[in-house]
Amino acid sequence: DFCSLLGNLMDNAIRGCAGCVKKTIRLEIKQDDKSITVCVKNTVPAPVIANNPSLATSKKDEKNHGYGTKIVRETAERHGGFADFYDEGSMFCCNVIMYK
Repeated sequence: DFCSLLGNLMDNAIRGCAGCVKKTIRLEIKQDDKSITVCVKNTVPAPVIANNPSLATSKKDEKNHGYGTKIVRETAERHGGFADFYDEGSMFCCNVIMYK
């Protein structure tokens, strides 16, 4: 589950900053006795949540794309946690908490 989560988050971050002049991806992983927190932030050419609050895919082939954020949310929930997606300046951010 953790590999699937991290793979989806990083794939989304790489694709998200593709159209940016300055490409930045920040990954932070923290663990304590009870939980694992993963935070990924990446630059975006325009605010994501403001322009696409449902985080629907922008790819033409919607049938085979657009599952990444759903997988992230479902994985977090399966481990008693949650995923939060938000804009922060020129960055798109995802914060995931999963409990052990």
